[in-house]
Amino acid sequence: MNRTMALRLAAVGVVAALGTLSGCGSDDAADSGNSPQHKQTSAPAAKKAPAHVLSQQELDHAALVATDLTKYSVETIAGKGKPVGRLDADHRTLITAKGCQPLYDMTRFVTAYPATTGRVVQAAEDTSTEDGQQTVVTLASYTKTTAAQGIADLRKSLGSCTAFVGPVAGDTYTYKGVTALPDPHLGDEAVSYRMDRYIPGISEGDSAILPPAQEIYVVVRVGATLVSFSSFAIPTPGAHPAQIPPQVLTAQLKKLT
Repeated sequence: MNRTMALRLAAVGVVAALGTLSGCGSDDAADSGNSPQHKQTSAPAAKKAPAHVLSQQELDHAALVATDLTKYSVETIAGKGKPVGRLDADHRTLITAKGCQPLYDMTRFVTAYPATTGRVVQAAEDTSTEDGQQTVVTLASYTKTTAAQGIADLRKSLGSCTAFVGPVAGDTYTYKGVTALPDPHLGDEAVSYRMDRYIPGISEGDSAILPPAQEIYVVVRVGATLVSFSSFAIPTPGAHPAQIPPQVLTAQLKKLT
């Protein structure tokens, strides 16, 4: 099996999660806004980050466009005129693994707290190679308190959770090897981590044809906005490890500050 086919098969999890999100429709709140294993530590709070809760229109304006990047395409999944999904906490699915809920929530681009005005979800894909890595970028508005709590929840979860199981669009995925990465010191505060995703019939079970997908996340708070970056890779011969491209990360955070 070549690397391109491997990437397409592993991408099913990302596509399924995005499809679930974008298919839920908008609600009134959305319309009103016309590698190493290190312990995670807290980044010092930035004094200049805006505490202003961005409206859906402001989020749309702050989201990436293709001209912000070099040799990347940008596809909008939610926001910018497309349904943003439900913004209340009922959109979450609860799992049983103790202490792991925040990490599972982030695989579906939500937190335990309702986004107050809106959300934008986009996929930035490297077009310089045939099997270019894709990075999912999510912007969501919260109050400053709930945005900070979202980061705190992830940090706490990374201190205790090592594996969990959760449903994604009708399938049940297993996540193992949850590992906190060094504090990226971005925005007001941030967390970074990696984990391995096992997909039934593809990387799990007797009929497995691929190793588990390596996923990496960087979640940043900028004032009252949470920005999540996630990417994955298949550890096949010649493949690059999962990473968040600095160009994507820098371009998006620059538009928020």
